[in-house]
Amino acid sequence: MCGKSEPYFLKSGMRNANSITSLSLKWLKLLALRHLQFFRIFFVTLSIAIAIFDHYVSGMNRIKEVLEEKGIKQTWLCEKLGKSYTQVNGYVQNRNQPRLEVLFQIANLLGVDVKDLLVSTK
Repeated sequence: MCGKSEPYFLKSGMRNANSITSLSLKWLKLLALRHLQFFRIFFVTLSIAIAIFDHYVSGMNRIKEVLEEKGIKQTWLCEKLGKSYTQVNGYVQNRNQPRLEVLFQIANLLGVDVKDLLVSTK
């Protein structure tokens, strides 16, 4: 062939159809294996990130659990604290964390120790 470059599989002497098919299958298998490894690493990393997120988001305070144990509604707590339902609901759902003064108020109103409203780090 004058001046034209040949594909790799033709240059290396693999000129029959079986050799070309065999090489193509090897490359496809290698490509599939690489993608499989990538997705395994991706999903393991994603599951670790979700576990860490769940730990920090769901583990800040136990106000919701204490309210349920005592059978007290959020609206009652709102009235006693003099705060809006949205603000107290943020505390209960762990979207927002109360200041220490408010946390002590909540503990007094619920008749529990402040430590009972917090999740232990141990």
